[in-house]
Order: sequence, then structure tokens, then C-alpha cells
Amino acid sequence: MKKLHSAFAASLIAGAVASAQDVAPYELDLTTTTTSTVYGDYWDRRIGSHDTRFLIFRALEDGVELWGMEINRGRCSARWNDFIGLGYDAKATIRVGKRDENFVDIEQKMPNKDDPEDFDWKSVQKIPLKDVRARLGKGFELNFSEEIKFTLDEGCGKIIEVKVDTNLGSWVTRFN
Repeated sequence: MKKLHSAFAASLIAGAVASAQDVAPYELDLTTTTTSTVYGDYWDRRIGSHDTRFLIFRALEDGVELWGMEINRGRCSARWNDFIGLGYDAKATIRVGKRDENFVDIEQKMPNKDDPEDFDWKSVQKIPLKDVRARLGKGFELNFSEEIKFTLDEGCGKIIEVKVDTNLGSWVTRFN
């Protein structure tokens, strides 16, 4: 009888550990922001508005590193810009969502050929998300409550499913 109780207790502990590991170390939120814009000349002013949709990736544990994301099974993409210590003349744009994306695009500020007062961003290097830490010495690691707010591309439609790959495993989140 004692062996039966210890076997039962061991199975309960194993089940609790397995279920704790099955919980994603992050949460996802979908939000929309409406932006109003005034355009036109002095005599003919118009106000327009557009909605920008965001997918927010928020860490629920310390040390969560984003390695990839597939939105609606690769039919939608999103982006996030950051300067990640590259200075003001370079920036990193994370592209996620499609199977062939999930990379960081390092862009360099370049003078605009037509307007010397302006500048353009030129892609100089693309790094897969999994390799960012090895190549740049810094990954996109988030601690508890830190977040990345991805801007969803306009043609995305309704977000139904998001698969996320992290250094702690992979999970799928479904939205109603």
C-alpha cells in the first residue's frame, strides 16, 4: 500500500511539473489605435483617420527570448523598430509572422539623393532571430512584464492563431 501511495504522489508531482511547463511564459494581446490626420492645403482641409492594429508580446517570466512568430499560419506579418544600442544612425527592425521572415533587419541611415536635408533607411544586414545574440551580443530578451508592441501589416485581416517560438519552447495561442 505504501508503494501505491508513493507511486500516486510521484505521478501527481510529475503531472504538476508537466502542466507548469505547458503554460507559455508570455501573453499576447491584440489592440487597435485610431489615428486622426489633417491633410490638404489652407483652403481645403480634411480630416482622415486610420486604424493601426498591434500584437503585444509580454513576458510572464524573466529571461524570455523571442526566436520566431508565425501569425495566422504564415499569412500575416508584423514589425517592430528599435535602436538596440546601435546609435541614431542605425536601427533594427524585427519582422515576424511569415515562415520566411522572423529576422532582424539592421538598417543604416543614408542621405536622400533627391533631398540632402532628408534621409532614407537602407538594409545592410538580415539576421535570423535565433542568431541575434550570437551576432550582435544582445538578444531580444524580456523580463517579467516587459513587452514588444508589433505593428500588424494592413492586409492581415482577423488574427486567429499565433505560434510563438522562444528560448523556453514553442506555443500556439488562438483568438476568438
